[in-house]
Amino acid sequence: MFEHPLNADFERWWSECWRKIGKGYARKSYIIARRIADASQLLEAAIKFRHLLKERDTPTKFQPHPSTWLNGERWLDDDERIQITETRIYGQDKATWRGQMRMWRDGLMPWHSPGNPPGSGGYVGPVDLMTADELESERKQRSGMCGVNRSHAAKENRPRNLSKGGLSSVGPEAGAADQ
Repeated sequence: MFEHPLNADFERWWSECWRKIGKGYARKSYIIARRIADASQLLEAAIKFRHLLKERDTPTKFQPHPSTWLNGERWLDDDERIQITETRIYGQDKATWRGQMRMWRDGLMPWHSPGNPPGSGGYVGPVDLMTADELESERKQRSGMCGVNRSHAAKENRPRNLSKGGLSSVGPEAGAADQ
């Protein structure tokens, strides 16, 4: 069998990969990517990307396959984290953010600052201006676990009995109600 000269570099890169899926496709993409990037650049970017995914608590289903990441030349991406300085956030000072958040919370104006409102999963402003509830909601939204009331969902998804010409829930409490 033919051993490609880049296999050792690929195996090192693969060992640092965030998802172990589609190794054959990733190998092909890696060989193509090496035409425009060196092994250390790809390895360093993969490690950085893996840490970014972990830091953000990104659910696996939203993490790109390694081959997709390589094909998209994602090692060239800028760091997506928002760089917040002490004086300006997206060109606005902190006092402006504070005032806009107060007016938004009081229902006096719609959210029009960059990103999503606090607690919605895409907030990009100063974290210290968020309430504890907004911080918790933001964490849940970003981890993909928000808004699931399992007991309510189970009740809504229980099978229905269409006999007797009407709708009634199937279950022990339904038999008593139908009699």
